[in-house]
Amino acid sequence: MYYLYIINMKKTILTLFLSSFFVLSNFIGQTNHTVSTAGMSFSPSSLTINLNDTVTFVCTSGTHNVNGTQTTFPNNPESFGNSLGSGWTFQHVFTISGTYDYQCDPHAGGGMVGSIIVNSPSIFDLTLTGIFDLNIPSSMATVTNGSQGKAIQFTANQNISDLSLYGVGVANNGGGSDGQEYTFPSISVNMGEHVFIARDTVAMNSYFGSCFSIFDHVLLATSSISQNGDDAIELFYNGNVIETFGDINVDGSGQPWEYLDSWAWKDTASANVGNWVFGGVNCSDGSSSMQTSSCPYPLCGGTPPMTYNVTLSVNTSNITVGSAGMYAGGGILGDAMAIQLTDQGSNIWTGIATINAGTTGNYIFLNSPSNAGDWGAKEDLSGLSCSDPNNWNDRILPNITQDTTLLACFGSCETDGTCPTAPPSNQSNVTFKVDMSQVTAGFTTPELNGTFNSWCGNCNAMSDTDGDDIWEISIPLDSGLSIEYKFSADSWSIQEQNDPTASCTNGDTTNTNRVLTVPSNDTILSIVCWGSCDACPTGINQSMNNYISVYPNPSNGLINISSLENLNKVKVRDIYGRVVINKNPSSNKLRLDISHLSTNIYFVECSNKNGVVIHKIIVVD
Repeated sequence: MYYLYIINMKKTILTLFLSSFFVLSNFIGQTNHTVSTAGMSFSPSSLTINLNDTVTFVCTSGTHNVNGTQTTFPNNPESFGNSLGSGWTFQHVFTISGTYDYQCDPHAGGGMVGSIIVNSPSIFDLTLTGIFDLNIPSSMATVTNGSQGKAIQFTANQNISDLSLYGVGVANNGGGSDGQEYTFPSISVNMGEHVFIARDTVAMNSYFGSCFSIFDHVLLATSSISQNGDDAIELFYNGNVIETFGDINVDGSGQPWEYLDSWAWKDTASANVGNWVFGGVNCSDGSSSMQTSSCPYPLCGGTPPMTYNVTLSVNTSNITVGSAGMYAGGGILGDAMAIQLTDQGSNIWTGIATINAGTTGNYIFLNSPSNAGDWGAKEDLSGLSCSDPNNWNDRILPNITQDTTLLACFGSCETDGTCPTAPPSNQSNVTFKVDMSQVTAGFTTPELNGTFNSWCGNCNAMSDTDGDDIWEISIPLDSGLSIEYKFSADSWSIQEQNDPTASCTNGDTTNTNRVLTVPSNDTILSIVCWGSCDACPTGINQSMNNYISVYPNPSNGLINISSLENLNKVKVRDIYGRVVINKNPSSNKLRLDISHLSTNIYFVECSNKNGVVIHKIIVVD
């Protein structure tokens, strides 16, 4: 009866496994690709990657963003992107196959767009399905060196006529790949059959008992099959890696995928198909058979994994909790509002998750999400040791073998329930001043935008309390911080156009911003003219209008400028204040070709040794 149960279960598991499209494990190795900004384009602008690969976007110069949201591109399988800024690095793991389009919002019209094709995973005829490092008593062993509990299980997804095309390697102690160390014999395997290679087939047979019959092909492994419960495994086809369990560059001790004196099994349950589950570290210690261990192998018909209560506790003393309260979610927990946390007082919020024994994966804390998909409320663990960069920088759930309390600080990696004390503030108050007296475009309120406020628009609005056209704002900035900034008005309705060759700018001809290293003391910066590193010229001399003439007006081709004194500079600005023509004539007469300008109102700004005169002209077709 027991034997028949095993056979029926095996067929059920096989059906589930083969109907799952062979979803690959969370621990299969992926590739990281890089896309950089290059002037006004992404490089490369077209990219083809595999499912679960990571793309790292790097802003090398200028002010850009990545917008791949479904709001902008409804046909994208999922949304991704970041905010407008400079000097950033943004990563996204592509977990859904398909074609993705994206753009830089301010420069999309100039062709700063890109596309990414995510291929569906290739399905090979053989896959890893079990890793063993069992603590089998030495009295049952027929080999020495304690290797009687080491084995690897594989399953055929299709009929295989020659198994010798495949091989396996053990990457010991996080030292990288050791290459293919074992090659299968030249035998045929039918779809759905399990292949089991073991250092001691006799000891394994005794330990598994009647359950050992689930393995259709039992092969004696060489000494290269030497995994110690913390080593990654690589499966090869024709000498190339096609699947990886664990991380070949990381010692697995203490990692979610550790299987010391235990096993790892690729789950076939419909709710978790294709993901690795674990017996629990040291779960075979003190046992003489698989059934007497605390972790019977799932294919042996053991008791389903028991569940444990995991208390998730987060300290929020470093943030202001929103009106909707705190939640835990993501990864194995579910959506952004999977578990509602309860305020325990003293800035501590807790909730309980019921987790199957041996389950590993990811989770994250969220501050007042507005809905189940509000991932913008999640804590930011980017670059921290407790985050998983291959899974949206979420926290890593340890292997759960008992009721557990996990203590955390929101946005930080402390594990004792405390939050780090903020370092003493080392900031300087910097006062910025801009002279708007010569801005010809209409505006209401100038503003300061820069890398320090993510180019937010009007969040740092300026003021002119005495009405002298000098607008100013004082803001605290970190001393020694290098920033880029510029003046704009009315939420970017207009913005200054700076000279990339000027001393106060970054030299970028596309996104010409002012630069500043924040001083160590409170500082009032010199007044600068809009669009200039210097103060504005000495007033606009209206009495000079009789001495500098601009004609004809309106005009559709050429205009003449005549002055009693030599002209130093002549600039033509559009209604937004942008310089569209810039001349340095050094004579008292100048003829300008304006035929390329579109129909509109323009302002001709003429300078000589006596001051500045501005004439309004109309360009017509």
